Amino acid sequence: MAWDLYAIIGNVGMASAYLMRQDRDQARYYLGEATSYLTNFEWHDESSFQRLVWARYQIALMYLKLEQPQQALTNVEAALRVVKHRASLYLIDVLYEVKGLGEQALLARTAAKRSLMIAKTLALVTHNQALQERLNVTTDDLPAWSDQVNGFS
Repeated sequence: MAWDLYAIIGNVGMASAYLMRQDRDQARYYLGEATSYLTNFEWHDESSFQRLVWARYQIALMYLKLEQPQQALTNVEAALRVVKHRASLYLIDVLYEVKGLGEQALLARTAAKRSLMIAKTLALVTHNQALQERLNVTTDDLPAWSDQVNGFS
């Protein structure tokens, strides 16, 4: 339903606001609400597809900031499944970046390197200069994941 989309976006916005206020419990609550709506959300057009992917991306970023990398990975992998199913490049480069950061936080160094290399390659394809600059490090010398997450606004 259309209202589900508004509920998702509203809850993501509320989570972001509470996270900015450093109210981590309320941020987690609204992230959980957004995720519960996303679980059953059916997209039928390009606009709702993009909003779905955007919401999963934002939720994953916030879970990284909340130091819950497993939750971040769950959301980013759900977004990647949808993007791949749609054969789209929409946000795929930054989704792989977040996946790599989540894997790095879980100390899965090999998986993190692979995901970040995929992100770097996709950033070239999508002409994402900002991502290329963020990933302008060698895969042998990965910066601390928390330093990278704090660079997101």
